[in-house]
Amino acid sequence: MNDQSDQKNPNGNSPSLDELLKEARQDGILEGRLEERMTGIRLLTMAYRQLGMTDAQIIERISTEYHISTSETTLYVYSV
Repeated sequence: MNDQSDQKNPNGNSPSLDELLKEARQDGILEGRLEERMTGIRLLTMAYRQLGMTDAQIIERISTEYHISTSETTLYVYSV
């Protein structure tokens, strides 16, 4: 297992506390965005089902709206 303290920065030095904090912040932002996207897809899926759309129609529409593959969209839609 690679511990962050074992990693080297481009200069070959151990990362500074500032570098570690910046990386942790970026990881948190990415995680938040992914959770936000999942929430949006869940809400759209429920709304589209209430409107009578089939799962195939929902997958097609969400895949287009979010610019993600139909296989990824299928995972989101069937998890609702």
